[in-house]
Order: sequence, then C-alpha cells, then structure tokens
Amino acid sequence: MSIVIIGDVCKLFFYDLSGTKRRSSRKEFNCRFAMMWFVPVSLYRYIEDLTNHISSLSFSDLVIDKLIIGLELFVFFILFILAWCLLLQFFFLIHRRIHDLGFRGWWQLLIFSPISPFFILVLMVIKGEEGKNKYGDPPKF
Repeated sequence: MSIVIIGDVCKLFFYDLSGTKRRSSRKEFNCRFAMMWFVPVSLYRYIEDLTNHISSLSFSDLVIDKLIIGLELFVFFILFILAWCLLLQFFFLIHRRIHDLGFRGWWQLLIFSPISPFFILVLMVIKGEEGKNKYGDPPKF
C-alpha cells in the first residue's frame, strides 16, 4: 500500500511541471505543495547534521572551518537553485488549480496579497468543477 502511495506522489510531483493548459485536482495540489516544503527542509536538515558531524571531527580548526564554509556555500547555492525551481513550479501549480475551480489563471496574483494563506487554504480544500470546463477535462489524479 505504501509503495503505491509513494508512486502516486512521485507521479504527481514530476508529471507536467510547467504546464498551464490543464487542470490540477486537490490531490495533486496538496501532494505537490507538501513536497515543496518537505524536500528543501529535509535537505537543509541533512546538511546541518553533516556540518555538525564534520565540526566534531578532530582535524585542525582551520581545515574544519574552511571545509564547513565551503560546504555551507555549496548547500546555499543548491538550495537557492532548488527554491527558484520550486517557486516556478508552484506558480504553474496554482494556475492549474485555479483552472480546476473554473477561474482564470490571473487569480494567482492573490498569492502576493496579505490574504495569501487563506487563498492557499481555499485551493487545498475547495473541490473543483465537476466534468469538463473551459480549461479542459477533469484531472486524472
């Protein structure tokens, strides 16, 4: 059972990352939203534990300091690239989710307003339109 769930989540996460011509279901939106938080936070925690382990080793302080600084710069660069990729995917995802509700994609600009947490909550909870709408067939997932 858990393998099927992991397979579904991976399929949802990697399928059509940048498309805006279709609709996204609540399941797809919620899974991708959770993965967008889980991946960077997990990577950051792993690297933080690694740097703590390296600093506990018994090398000279200068070598350890340079190693940790280099590792932190590398991790910052990777997390920066990852964050931009996930942010772009998030905008495409919101666009498709709004299409599932029957609205135009321009409504995603509400994400820049003070009500953005409530807007995301609405996108997570509200069921999309039944059947085909002007943005396409109902989502498969």
